[in-house]
Amino acid sequence: DVNRFDAILVAGGQAPMFTFDSAASLHRKFAEFYEAGKIAAALCHGVAILRYAKTSTGELLARGRTVTGFANVE
Repeated sequence: DVNRFDAILVAGGQAPMFTFDSAASLHRKFAEFYEAGKIAAALCHGVAILRYAKTSTGELLARGRTVTGFANVE
């Protein structure tokens, strides 16, 4: 329940790069926090959530924003 919390934090590590694609409920919850005006934060490789999280209008949450992350070669 988003109303019971102030923020959502998605942790990093290498797993998000390979598991977040199928975590549809996490995509929705992350965007729900964002749209509620609450903190929606992602650390390290956790920014992979931005590849999948969409707003309630169906747009990618990161659309039109600058995102910083690691290149594959790193």
